[in-house]
Amino acid sequence: MRPNIENRKFTSADGVYVEMSDFEARWPGRKPERTWTCFCAWFPDVEPTSFVGRFPEIWRIDAIASVRPKGTWLMGGYSWLEKALLELEAKAPAD
Repeated sequence: MRPNIENRKFTSADGVYVEMSDFEARWPGRKPERTWTCFCAWFPDVEPTSFVGRFPEIWRIDAIASVRPKGTWLMGGYSWLEKALLELEAKAPAD
């Protein structure tokens, strides 16, 4: 099943990108340096390294690790995420 593309809020903490609900769970009471919204798709229980080299660099898709809950956010422009999800779906093993 293909994940939905949604608009989520992110921040940077200690030099890494973090989704806001993950940030709040990991560092309660800490104020984010800055925040921004971005289109993304959620992959539970998948390591960010699974996506390294999977997409053309021009797509500018980042894989952001999440600790709570464990998984990865693919973050990027809506049209690039659509293409990435279609590509992942096409290469997925049949169930």
